[in-house]
Amino acid sequence: MFRDLWIKYRDWVFEPLEYPSIDDLIPKLGSAVVKPALERRKALPACRAEKVGTRSLDDFNPDEP
Repeated sequence: MFRDLWIKYRDWVFEPLEYPSIDDLIPKLGSAVVKPALERRKALPACRAEKVGTRSLDDFNPDEP
């Protein structure tokens, strides 16, 4: 299920973070989770504002399959 969510929402969802124990996670929580999430939060509005590109039919050759 997570794989499907990650594929659909990869702009919002990070890959899973593996850690051996809570004691190992806590000291690195800020750099491993919080900082990347805040950076992603800053980048999301730019992604949403991005315009959808278009293609032109003139770019295609009618003789190519």
